Amino acid sequence: MGRENLKFRARANNDINIAISTDDCDNCGTHYEIIFGGWANTKSVIRYGIGGTECDSHSQTILDQTFFDEFWISWSGNYIRGGTGSTVGSNIIMSCTRSTPFGANYILIRTGWGSGGEWRFQNDVACIQGKNSNVDITADKTGCYEVSTYACASGYKQTAGNTQRTCGFGQIWSGYPLVCSVSTCKIDILVIIEASSYTSSIYSALVSAIGDLVGALKISASDIQVGVITYDDTVDQNIKFNAFSSASSLDSAITSLSISSASSSVDLAEALRVGFYEFFTLSNGNRFEAYRHFVLIAKTHSQNGSVVANAIRQISKNEIFTIGIDPSSSLITDLKAIAGDDSRYWQVSSSADLYPKFNDILQKIAVCPTTALPDPVTVDCKLDIAFIVESYNMRFSKTFLAGLMEDIPISSNGVRVGFVTYDSGASKEFGLTSYTTSETIRGAIENVPDKTRSDHFVYEGLIKARDSVFTATDDREDANNHYVFVVGPFYSETAAVSREIRASGNNFVFAAHIGSSFQSEYQESVDSCGNYTRYTNADSYDNLVNIRQQFIQKITSCEAIIEITQDCKIDIAFIIDDTDTVSASQFQEMKTLLVSLVTKMVIGDNAIKVGVVTFGDGAATAFPLKQYSTASDLRNATKNLAQGNPTYSRNRRCVEKAITYTQWDFFTTKNGDRADAKNYYVVLTYGESFI
Repeated sequence: MGRENLKFRARANNDINIAISTDDCDNCGTHYEIIFGGWANTKSVIRYGIGGTECDSHSQTILDQTFFDEFWISWSGNYIRGGTGSTVGSNIIMSCTRSTPFGANYILIRTGWGSGGEWRFQNDVACIQGKNSNVDITADKTGCYEVSTYACASGYKQTAGNTQRTCGFGQIWSGYPLVCSVSTCKIDILVIIEASSYTSSIYSALVSAIGDLVGALKISASDIQVGVITYDDTVDQNIKFNAFSSASSLDSAITSLSISSASSSVDLAEALRVGFYEFFTLSNGNRFEAYRHFVLIAKTHSQNGSVVANAIRQISKNEIFTIGIDPSSSLITDLKAIAGDDSRYWQVSSSADLYPKFNDILQKIAVCPTTALPDPVTVDCKLDIAFIVESYNMRFSKTFLAGLMEDIPISSNGVRVGFVTYDSGASKEFGLTSYTTSETIRGAIENVPDKTRSDHFVYEGLIKARDSVFTATDDREDANNHYVFVVGPFYSETAAVSREIRASGNNFVFAAHIGSSFQSEYQESVDSCGNYTRYTNADSYDNLVNIRQQFIQKITSCEAIIEITQDCKIDIAFIIDDTDTVSASQFQEMKTLLVSLVTKMVIGDNAIKVGVVTFGDGAATAFPLKQYSTASDLRNATKNLAQGNPTYSRNRRCVEKAITYTQWDFFTTKNGDRADAKNYYVVLTYGESFI
């Protein structure tokens, strides 16, 4: 029952009888009987059993019979003792050795042999009241079997513990102290448990204790959710965050976990990686607005997990807590480094030793930090971003980019995002108009299938983004287009395609490059003139998260779109080479150049008008000056311009014929030629003219 002595006052003529018992009856179980003032108030004894053999005795008239007398008994260690007065251990009148101590669960009292009696017990069975921060005591009842009630302070809510606790015998409270956090607090807790051959003998007791710990949490979709993974040399994802909606069912599920293989090889670092890069996803129930707490429970030192932990802690909503079960000194060092703060580390000798630490643990893992999460960045312009990601080590790049969505505000009228993957070719995973919120974009990135390919042709990804993401239907004339590619320490020729893309006034290229190889090549991709501010380097895939903040600032920066102005009216004819010696990619490059030029022009009836002529051995009008009156319409028409006009032969390149055609057949009033505008001829060709 938790206590080892009893003090009391009694008034009787004789026979103050007390029995210390294993059971709540006088004719069952095991007893020690203590009698004060027996045999007509002439003798006191300690006996083995009620009415049993005497162990020790004291002959003296001990009861006043008129006033209350003070006595005490104790049963500490191997001794049963009795004495007079109010101080346990003083004025000992009887002492008895017991060779086999037993649990003293009950105390039985009576007076006997014709004597009535009155008893007075100190309220020393009262519990000591205590409470956590931000908790109010609404009913302070500390007596034996009384119930105290608790409530969270204004602005706070329950996240763990109990609002009612009963004071049990032995000054032991039921349940756990109430834990409160700010009313907006949501936490997704991932419990990572070592399930190796080193924990197999204690595993049942360990998961039972962890189940009880989790059972004290306030489990709900608006409060705390818990997921579980276990590990040895492999990692098993056992329980998703949204798998259970009550603490009791979650407790049972954790308690029922078993070890499948129990390998003697342990990879703690990989368990952290799986938790960070694979488990905290929307599809596993991770809530977009929730804090993320990792609780690692380990017994065996393996690979150093602090590198992974450092990456995890770079994100402000992540915190790591560690528990060592009878840990070695090397494991202690590692677990403290993983937690990042000694106050987030606990050490126990056995699973049972976890229980006394529950309140301290719950106050850490079930409370949101006092510092609020940073607001998303402010973007003062329209941005269209295409992420262009290598099909290699995607667990790292996907988590990195998905995490950016928590800091970038996505909307149909603000920032939009598309996604392309590449290897020897490229695929569009989703476009700029596919998703319109930060949360849905994060989910879409997380759901991009993982691929492991050996080719890293960044230019294929850039081309795919240009042709399939920034399309005539999705591209916005008044938005910056940001091509953002992610590549590891692998070579890919990107300069030519990047230059072509950057030629447009609203196209910008950004690079997230992992490793130290080929830095100059990728720096040239973002700028050919030495301004490498749009290039960002991470030393490893694990450390991509280290560049998070600076990378967000770069890719959400609003660049000024250069616009060409003039003080006169201009009619421009772009004359484009359409001979059969021009490849499809070359024809596309000419169209891209034309699009980039038009983007920078002021198009209108009182400004610039543009038409297009294509040529080979002859020439034809693709669209006249009067057909389009906005830059957006011109860009879309140019992007849709088809190669291979059948109205002329394409086997020879005759620039002179094309210019003559433009002069007499294109610049006409019927086609929109203005008498008060200057006429400009701009020839785009890939070879010498046939004369």
